[in-house]
Amino acid sequence: MRSSPDSTAILRTSRVPSSRRANGLPMPLRPKVSRTFTTTALRRVHHHELMDLGALIRALAEYQPAIVGSMPIGVQTPNSDIDIACHASDLISFEQTVKTIAGGAWVASHRRNTQPPASVIMLRFEGTQIEVFGQALPVVQQDAFRHMLVEGRLLRLFGENLRQAVMVRKASRQGTEHAFAEALGLELGNPYDALLTLEGLSDAALVDALDPTPRI
Repeated sequence: MRSSPDSTAILRTSRVPSSRRANGLPMPLRPKVSRTFTTTALRRVHHHELMDLGALIRALAEYQPAIVGSMPIGVQTPNSDIDIACHASDLISFEQTVKTIAGGAWVASHRRNTQPPASVIMLRFEGTQIEVFGQALPVVQQDAFRHMLVEGRLLRLFGENLRQAVMVRKASRQGTEHAFAEALGLELGNPYDALLTLEGLSDAALVDALDPTPRI
């Protein structure tokens, strides 16, 4: 039987130096990519939340966690959740483990009827909402991670103009993927699918295919 983590210790503020907190985190697959996104994401969190988030990431190490979504690419708002993607083959065991780790920070969980099925667990700690997502896929194959990579490339290619266009839309409560798709003039039938159609394109093809001056 796996020993249960001390839930009161996991989400407790520690006093580890910031360099060790960020650099000591376990990384998922494709370390060069995930290391950049994870450490960048940690630096974007307020310093007292950074320590607790680092402890949570370490406690989830067996699930190869990665911070995904808007924070690693710098398009988060004050209301943005912190999103953590995990590789979880056994969703029941995953949910039980996260619940034990989270302790009083646990809020709720639900399943998504995706392929393969996914578990979404909501935590709340000191006013910060954290969404922990588990699916029986390596994190780098999960849609949230793939969206983040595409969006990061788009921001690198189109720069601050695109970031501002996305932030304007997010300020009106649009989701990140919807904001990117609208700012770039993509077909909006399903912005999640629309963004994934871009991931196989070269940088040159992306610049060719998309509006290089996104509308604010």
